[in-house]
Amino acid sequence: LLLLLLTCLLIFFSQLQDWNNRRQFTSPSDFHADGVNDFFISQAVIENARANEILKQAAFLIPFTSRVKIFTSQLAAARQRQGSQAVFTRNRFRIRRDHILEDAYNQMSQLSEDDLRGVIRVTFVNEFGVEEAGIDGGGIFKDFMENITRASFDVQYGLFKVI
Repeated sequence: LLLLLLTCLLIFFSQLQDWNNRRQFTSPSDFHADGVNDFFISQAVIENARANEILKQAAFLIPFTSRVKIFTSQLAAARQRQGSQAVFTRNRFRIRRDHILEDAYNQMSQLSEDDLRGVIRVTFVNEFGVEEAGIDGGGIFKDFMENITRASFDVQYGLFKVI
């Protein structure tokens, strides 16, 4: 019964916060919990801790600056877990320019969460099936990200629509 009540309250406060975002009737800080301190932030990065559950279920209760600290702590913990191995993780993507979205999706979906945090190297393949010359020192990856973003928003895929 208590769990049901908490769930209903969470939904109610979430809706209130959404309404306030659309048409502000009170300060956004009125939704923030008072007990967010360094101890709470340290607990929020621990899986299954109460602070972590609050972060997942009701992030709007935590001030933005505290959420940034939590995110930074999570990144630091992930780097520490991976150690120097992340530097050597090489994920090679072979991307056809005329099928960029499909190729990127197929290859990214094969990667684990940890692999996605590693370095991704891209080799483009032209319309004749020939690999394009170039060493990916960051510029090719930037080109890849720009092209995949452009393709993702292309109306032919129907992933997004104008309202």
